[in-house]
Amino acid sequence: MKNKILNIYRQFGKKSLLWRIIRSLIRPIIDLNKYIILIVPIHKSKPCSKETVKALEYEDIEEMYIKAMISRQLSIQLKNFLANGSYGYLFKENKVIKGYAFVQNEGEYEFGRLGKFYLGEKFYAIKNLFVFPQFRGQSVGKILNIVRLSGIPSEKIPVGFVVHDNRYALRNLEMYGFEKCIKIRTLTFLRKYYKLQVIKQYRNDNFSKLVLEGLNMNL
Repeated sequence: MKNKILNIYRQFGKKSLLWRIIRSLIRPIIDLNKYIILIVPIHKSKPCSKETVKALEYEDIEEMYIKAMISRQLSIQLKNFLANGSYGYLFKENKVIKGYAFVQNEGEYEFGRLGKFYLGEKFYAIKNLFVFPQFRGQSVGKILNIVRLSGIPSEKIPVGFVVHDNRYALRNLEMYGFEKCIKIRTLTFLRKYYKLQVIKQYRNDNFSKLVLEGLNMNL
């Protein structure tokens, strides 16, 4: 728990840490979140292969669970990703699993507790990149990002949802061509009632309109 709190402090800062503590207390009644939606306006797919990265399979997920690297609940979630419009990448070096990442290319991308974004025919969503703690600082996440973005067709728009104060994630995605598009606020009341509000548009172009359409499909 101490390490988790320290990691949150380093990644988000003191104010965000305090806000997260308060949110954890009131979450059963009100859950308020802000996200920044980022896109790559002009995406060019470039062939990229790494010996350490391969397609993630059901067997890999089961291996991570058996080795107590992930919980049973998480293993079920990741398997559901593969079964429902997502594909994954596994970073494995010298038979050691170091991280994984996913891309969703169809259906509804879920964010937060009840948020949904309709991908349609235009968007591919990047999601659930995770590097196991003991391998952080070894460019595992960087390589996973490069490989998964290279696999997205040039005619598609990569999109990512990031908690607004996650400076580390925002900075990382901007390194790969992502640009801020829209900032939204979501409110979940009693874990049942849901409201979404657009609070800032960083762009005023057709890309922004497409993102808004994807959000409005689920309002």
